[in-house]
Amino acid sequence: MANVKVAVRVRPPSQKEVRTAVPLILDVKEKSIAIRNLKQQRLKFAAPNSSVAEFAFDRCYSSIDPNAPDYASQETLFNELGNQVLDAAFIGFNASLLAYGQTGSGKTYTMVGTPDSLGLIPRICEGIFSRIKSECKSSTSYKVEISFLEIYNEQVRDLLAGRVQKRTSALRVREHPKKGPYVQGLSRHVVPTCSHIAELIEQGIANRTTAATYVHDASSRSHAIFTIHFTQANLQENLPCEVISKLNLVDLAGSERADPNFCRTRIMEGANINRSLVTLGNVISALAENSMLSTSCVGSQHVNLWRDNISDTISQAPPATSGYSLSSISGRRSSHPCYVPYRDSVLTRLLKDSLGGNAKTIVLATISPSSSSFSETMSTLRYAARAKSIVNRPRVNEDPNVRIIRELRQEVERLKDLLRNSGPKVLNPPPNNLIEMLHNSDTKDGKTTIGCSQGSVDLDIVLEPPSIEEFHCTVENQAGVVTLIPKPGSMCSINGRPILHPCQMNHGDILVLGENYTFHFNNPVEAKKSRNPPILLQHIQKNPPGFLELSEDSRVIDLSPNR
Repeated sequence: MANVKVAVRVRPPSQKEVRTAVPLILDVKEKSIAIRNLKQQRLKFAAPNSSVAEFAFDRCYSSIDPNAPDYASQETLFNELGNQVLDAAFIGFNASLLAYGQTGSGKTYTMVGTPDSLGLIPRICEGIFSRIKSECKSSTSYKVEISFLEIYNEQVRDLLAGRVQKRTSALRVREHPKKGPYVQGLSRHVVPTCSHIAELIEQGIANRTTAATYVHDASSRSHAIFTIHFTQANLQENLPCEVISKLNLVDLAGSERADPNFCRTRIMEGANINRSLVTLGNVISALAENSMLSTSCVGSQHVNLWRDNISDTISQAPPATSGYSLSSISGRRSSHPCYVPYRDSVLTRLLKDSLGGNAKTIVLATISPSSSSFSETMSTLRYAARAKSIVNRPRVNEDPNVRIIRELRQEVERLKDLLRNSGPKVLNPPPNNLIEMLHNSDTKDGKTTIGCSQGSVDLDIVLEPPSIEEFHCTVENQAGVVTLIPKPGSMCSINGRPILHPCQMNHGDILVLGENYTFHFNNPVEAKKSRNPPILLQHIQKNPPGFLELSEDSRVIDLSPNR
């Protein structure tokens, strides 16, 4: 399992913000961001720290001042975030990188970039081919396929199809029982070189729906999902193995307020964008609460504390304008897992694996540093803070049959090692006269005494303590009838039944002496009827006559009467 990684990028002030001298309200550190509420600061009786809210993330990037030592360029983001996506892809994991933020906060610039400053998508594509070239193995073949779609007004469109098809055809989202959600009819293009990918990216961006809004002159009016299917095929232990990684690079449309001065189309677009983002927020909230429920050692008390902390943070700021709230979470007091509404929007349905599923996911929140965007920035930061609690379950995507065969082979080798390490061996080793005595006992008639070597009694068979008495028992052979005579207080059992008095032994009996010695008894008289070997008292593993085997938990003794 792996938590969703969350990073935040602060864009530089826009020309309008610089021209109007809008104050900056963010204090950016490596792993935290503090935001000041200027309206709260102006209150006469406000507490000293009530106007500042601080959020902690996995990484925070400041792109405000290009001359600052901590300035985060496009290359910086790729080196730290893009390489994580590439590492996951070459191991065989699915990976997702989602850019979320208000309109005009730099999502598309971060993901796509410009010809002079490439974003994460083209850099990741270049990185795949660079690694293939540098890490290429003669036994491994690679294949890269891409697809590019947009979700516009809750309809899926193929950005790499022709313009006529794009305008007239809406694709349907289906559910595969094993692979999960997919888009039926979405084109998938095999790309042999990085330059081919660049051409397809330009084609997809040109086909994407954009329009002017009161915030941005070329605002994206749709969510865009750029998917890379990366396949590695090779031979592992003479078995064909194919590992397929799926990389989802997502540029979400920005949340914004509805402006009645715009046309009906812009209002409808904004409503659909906000509705999908509301659903995405509900999914993140439900997954975050479920993760807290599953990891908390004291049950719902920790979850309630988490909800109270979130509520306290929200109460310090104006209501979010993105359209969703945490009222449903703060009011829920059940310890049972929440329902996750993936199917309430096309976006969340397609991102099911990225959020709580089989993928390593990075959420990149983009925000504005100016005070004029305080509400939107607070909403985005709260959004990102909740996503930190989501737990995904990534796994390597390989052929299950190949994986099972490999695991079984590893198990066979492990068991072979155990057998080699715990096989027959002589303990200490035994003296030569003991082995000679065992050979001679094969033809002995009468009584055979068994006991502990630490005693002074003259014994025929010597066993090692503990749980073996100085004189433990006697095995008496009279004309082929063998009787076990235990000493009072000694531990002897036949077929799991304790023996306290003399007991005749029958062919096939299991004799246990003490705690560590187990023997299988063969009677030659009965054995002749079934053509079995002559009588011997041997270990359950049927060792050859005349051989003494002393292992960690069992002993073997050959004791046969005369024939």
